[in-house]
Amino acid sequence: MKNSSFISKEMERTKEAAGKAIGKISHITDDTKSDMNFTSEGRLLKADKKLPSYYLVYILFVELLGFKVYWRRLEKVAWSILIDYQGVAFCIEFAKFGLELFALDSKVQKKQLEEIVRLICKGVKTAKPFFEWRAKMALETSELNVVNHSSELFERYEYFLEAYEKELQEYKYKNSGKRKEWPEIIVSRKRARWLAQATIEAFFSWTEHVFIHIAILQGSCVNGNDVASMAQADWAEKFKKALDINDKITKLHFDTLVLIRRQIRNFTAHGSFGKQSEAFAFHSTTGAIPISLSIQREESIISIIKE
Repeated sequence: MKNSSFISKEMERTKEAAGKAIGKISHITDDTKSDMNFTSEGRLLKADKKLPSYYLVYILFVELLGFKVYWRRLEKVAWSILIDYQGVAFCIEFAKFGLELFALDSKVQKKQLEEIVRLICKGVKTAKPFFEWRAKMALETSELNVVNHSSELFERYEYFLEAYEKELQEYKYKNSGKRKEWPEIIVSRKRARWLAQATIEAFFSWTEHVFIHIAILQGSCVNGNDVASMAQADWAEKFKKALDINDKITKLHFDTLVLIRRQIRNFTAHGSFGKQSEAFAFHSTTGAIPISLSIQREESIISIIKE
């Protein structure tokens, strides 16, 4: 998607609104005044206020509004966009230290730079429908990078596992002596249980993530929509998408993990009421009788957020 000619018809109104939002910012022309050559390393003035994310500015000016981009590929500069504001040249530049706006005219005042930044921010805000449409179009392709956090999630799992095993040994040691310190034993046992729950949670978190990457490598997920759909699926569906459930050993592991998930992980994750899954108690002549709340079905709601 290289220029604005590729946008859909329903985005034309957004393009028009964004064009109005950036006000007097326009394409560079032969009549645009500038005291400096564009390729010069020097810059006379730089805006103090921060611009929006570089990709939003790029999509706004290049893909939506059709401004020309200069792919400079220098040591510290990736690309630049020349703009005209009230007949004077300015440069939007994405370089090593981020996105910046420069003046290329020695007579330009600082306030003009600040006004351009304000207009760019306004244009980005107005172009939001186009950004959403652009992202939707991207999800229909396979030209995507899926971030892999598997190593970090596995390290988290190992950390809790090591902490659990250490606390468990501490509990066994305190509980084995002739003179038992019951308060310490109770606290140690409680900590071991908490760490065991955290370990189980970390394990399922890691596997949910890694299953998606396995499915991508195996060709089960071929585009962004497939990945998004799998990300919203529950753990069991992710497992089946990534691994062959027809294999006997795999099926055995699957059944065991599903049991752990339902009896321990889900109970804790969804807000346990008591040690034995008791959620309610009804009154009788013999006193309060607990009612166990078992999880029969799992539902998951996931939202996609922008950084």
